[in-house]
Amino acid sequence: MRSRFALIIFLSISKVINGQNDLAPGHIIKSNNISIGLIGAPAMPIGVSYSQMLNNRLSFEMGVGIFSAGVRLDVYLTNPRLHRLNLLTGLAGAITYDAYPMV
Repeated sequence: MRSRFALIIFLSISKVINGQNDLAPGHIIKSNNISIGLIGAPAMPIGVSYSQMLNNRLSFEMGVGIFSAGVRLDVYLTNPRLHRLNLLTGLAGAITYDAYPMV
């Protein structure tokens, strides 16, 4: 009798209490970071860059590499605070140390 009562209590408690929150918070993204890049704009071919999130959809990056220095502006097509995998497009411009511009 006691075990049946305890079983009923445990089963009814599990129906009432949810183990997870229904409203999950958005992903926390860093607003700025420093990175080392290989073969990519704005720092070619190996370089260090600093990026800053301007708002939920815009990111600005500037970098210095072995052969060039430049900037990049990225526009996220999906909101990075809601999705882990994001599509983005952007524009990058750099100049080599020999004064050759790249876009």
